[in-house]
Amino acid sequence: SKTVKVVQSGQGADEVFAGYPHFRRDMLLYNNEQQDPKVIDLLRQRIQANEQGYTNAHMPHDIHWMVDQLKHGVSWLDNQAGWFKALESLYRGDFRDHFTGVDPYRQFFDRLDHGKLADRDPVHNSMYLWAKSYLPNFVLTTLGDRMEMANSIEGRVPLLDHHVVELACQ
Repeated sequence: SKTVKVVQSGQGADEVFAGYPHFRRDMLLYNNEQQDPKVIDLLRQRIQANEQGYTNAHMPHDIHWMVDQLKHGVSWLDNQAGWFKALESLYRGDFRDHFTGVDPYRQFFDRLDHGKLADRDPVHNSMYLWAKSYLPNFVLTTLGDRMEMANSIEGRVPLLDHHVVELACQ
């Protein structure tokens, strides 16, 4: 018989249980019912003080379009747009000019099942958008499969099993 090394990974915990800071920011901004208003105000002041570089003026126009569609912001997209804005100066002018008319956030949004976004809590929308983009395209591939394959092991992500997620949602 052949032995196969298998590891169970904790990947998916932050996605399922909203553990990333950007999800906590969305909770603070959009879903803070039954929380102490004084604590909420203090935390919002801290957010504003620490986000000087991520003003609405620096956001791409298609981020603003997406916010209009959702009726709320998405913290991780705001962060991402800020990072990409800072990277623009690294590209040659002709390369930047080639992509001037491209609206990546609108393209991303247009490829989604909008029925899954309708009438949902903003935090759940943020989590859904993350699950449709970063989770499969970065977290599970770069941090998961590629690392596992490089070490000849088989990985499992039990926290992303739909039975576990359904139980957690109860």
